[in-house]
Amino acid sequence: MSTESPVQKNEKGHTHIRWMICRDMSEVLAIENESSEFPWKEEDLIRCLKQRNCVGMVVDYDDHVAGFMFYELNRESINVLKFAVKKGYRQLGIGTAMINKLFQKLSPDRRARITIGAISSSQPFFEKYKFSKTDILVLSRPPSDSQAIKDKRFFVTMTAPEDKPQINEVFPECFPENEEGSCFEKELCGAIAFVSGPKVVSIFDRVLEAVEKISAESGQSDKLAGTVKYIERKKELEMSSTGTVAGLILTTQIEDVSQAMIRDMLITPAWQKDADLLKKMILHEIVSNCGHLFAEVKKEDLPLFESLGFKQIGQVMEYTFNENTPRPAE
Repeated sequence: MSTESPVQKNEKGHTHIRWMICRDMSEVLAIENESSEFPWKEEDLIRCLKQRNCVGMVVDYDDHVAGFMFYELNRESINVLKFAVKKGYRQLGIGTAMINKLFQKLSPDRRARITIGAISSSQPFFEKYKFSKTDILVLSRPPSDSQAIKDKRFFVTMTAPEDKPQINEVFPECFPENEEGSCFEKELCGAIAFVSGPKVVSIFDRVLEAVEKISAESGQSDKLAGTVKYIERKKELEMSSTGTVAGLILTTQIEDVSQAMIRDMLITPAWQKDADLLKKMILHEIVSNCGHLFAEVKKEDLPLFESLGFKQIGQVMEYTFNENTPRPAE
């Protein structure tokens, strides 16, 4: 990690923006750790860079890495994932240089929009460059316990590869064919709610009830614990294979990363009347299997997320290309 002294605010240095390379990782991580309340770890950054439409760039200021940004190139927009300037190098035009770099990638007939989930303290900076607040809020939830929400009509589980055909049939927008989109779009990560026939539920529940009664009466609960787990697992498999999809919440990858982002909440038309309940049940399943969670949600969904321990930390901001809007000076 670089140990140079911070530059004076009135010094004029040479700024150069380039692609991030492997040897930049330690300096980028140092900037990320000092700049973010919820910093990504190295595995998060690496995984992001492996996506085909995710770009990592750094800013050299007199041969030192003084800032960096990660963004994804979507069909109609640029989504900024990370944007940070090193302490001691701020107010030297480094953030402006990165904004200009993003502006250069906009065009009225292709990508005409930039979005970023900006925490409250950084919003004035982006407002200076004509970014405006949207009605999408940025929420955060650290790992913690949450009380399960149950309803016998629904079976909720984490998604698995074999669920994709059913999901694609009910929610084809999740996996559009031959369409460039989010760098996380083709993944199947999150949790899903199934509606299963009452007969399937009843049979397994009666068997479980009988085994648990024998277990209690015989005092051999430890010996029969494996049997109970086996029956519960068979029930899950039967329900997911015979049930119909009621709702789905997709996230970025959960395994091997320290953080995950909730990106889609989908409820089938037949179960819209139970939408809040289904969302709570599915969110609880994700919360129980994840580390630090983030979400970008509409204001009307805020009470639902707050009930599960999420807190607002910022707001999505947006810049729309306009040839008449002056760009910041270099």
